[in-house]
Amino acid sequence: MLGVRLAPRAVPLDAPVSIADVEVSFERVEGGRVVKERVACKAIVRFVDAADAQAAPTPGVDAVVAVAQLVRAQIEAEEAARQGHHAEAYQTMVLFQRAVVARGHAAIGDAAGKLAEKVGTRDAYDRSTAYRSSMRKGSTRNVSSLYQADAEEDLRAMGRAGKTAAQERMEEAFGAKRQTPKRGGGASGGSGIGRRRSRRW
Repeated sequence: MLGVRLAPRAVPLDAPVSIADVEVSFERVEGGRVVKERVACKAIVRFVDAADAQAAPTPGVDAVVAVAQLVRAQIEAEEAARQGHHAEAYQTMVLFQRAVVARGHAAIGDAAGKLAEKVGTRDAYDRSTAYRSSMRKGSTRNVSSLYQADAEEDLRAMGRAGKTAAQERMEEAFGAKRQTPKRGGGASGGSGIGRRRSRRW
């Protein structure tokens, strides 16, 4: 996500205007081999009268912005919590939660509320390292990794932590989709990192 601020034009323009050239290079796996690709596009805007301006952000774009803002708010809150200012950390996340819910992003607001609870006291902060780390990583990646169980659930609700086709095939090959009976009768809870084993191990 890139943010830009454009100077207003004195006179509206009928035709769209290109304001930037964007080029993205990436690699993907196809048929077991790595394929390098490059995609170029132009960022286009229309300069209009104030009466014709878009009244609200495009929902899909605003959802991406909201996730990025969640990460920023979390970093700010965690910095306050590290310094022992837990009330300030809590307030940072609660204020963000209210603002993002008002914009229509309930799942992101739920995650912000949980983060508020996890930075609100020293004990909660100390016990939530895995959750907070997973939320930071998952909010900045489109592809899932190994996340704390509760965080993975929240990330999925936000539309994050998706799996690539290669990851799905890997899980299938290593039996990750099979239900493994719990040993020892203890509940796994939501505090640990969920791990799956190959049947070979």
